[in-house]
Amino acid sequence: MSTKEKEPLEYSISSTYKVNDVIYHKVFDDVGTVLDIGITKDNEKKMTVNFKKTGKKRLIMGVITKK
Repeated sequence: MSTKEKEPLEYSISSTYKVNDVIYHKVFDDVGTVLDIGITKDNEKKMTVNFKKTGKKRLIMGVITKK
């Protein structure tokens, strides 16, 4: 792995990410780079990720889940 490549972080809806983070999404079985961060109309954090195989996807992040 070159010094420019980042080790992918496994996606979790409860985690937060920043632009240029590299994430692995288990359901998609794909790796992508976070392009931008925003807020949904329901005031939840969202991000756009450009995945290698499945293209651009919008994902929610930073959701506190009840156990």
